[in-house]
Amino acid sequence: MKKLHLFYALFFCLWTSLEAGDLPKDDWNVGEIMLNNGEILKGEIQYDLKQNVAMIKKKGLVKAFGAYNIDYFRFMDSARSMIRSFYSMPYSQKNGQERLMFFELVFEDGFALFNRELSVPQKHAVLAERPYIQREDKGVVSISSYYIFTLDGNFQKIETEASDLADKLSLDRKEKKEMEKFIIENQLDLNYASDFIKVIYEVVQNDIQS
Repeated sequence: MKKLHLFYALFFCLWTSLEAGDLPKDDWNVGEIMLNNGEILKGEIQYDLKQNVAMIKKKGLVKAFGAYNIDYFRFMDSARSMIRSFYSMPYSQKNGQERLMFFELVFEDGFALFNRELSVPQKHAVLAERPYIQREDKGVVSISSYYIFTLDGNFQKIETEASDLADKLSLDRKEKKEMEKFIIENQLDLNYASDFIKVIYEVVQNDIQS
């Protein structure tokens, strides 16, 4: 596998939906927004991935910014008890035009993985071709699409098939077989977000250590 250097992770930070993962409309969390002019705003954060808009509230005043005005925003998600970070990234649409959209950083350890979530009723989850995480509340599941920068510099979505993972992560034949062996031995299902991430992390860590 060709090395996916730390350069890409650093590039993500410097560059720095589908309906989804949005916070409830009355749920604001403490965080910050970094504008593309370098200014950092601190306050309570809310966002809308479908519209690619982030909002900040301070002293009763609310300001909204689009993805074209923001490098990143992050906040402490009180519901998930974790810090969540979203970056404004250029992504090619089906018509070939690029559009800046918000993508959530899943992990960054010599390599960066991003995603966007789509919330759908649980009964429709079996029809989805992307990894999903089941939510126990309201019979809803979060369907996730994952993205990386490939070696040619393109920001692309990774499909859940092992063959696409091998292609996007530039695995050779031996490395692909090792990945498939890891999936089988650990009884992993790429349709589940946690398993999908675990496989990618294992591949990346093996590459960094080799």
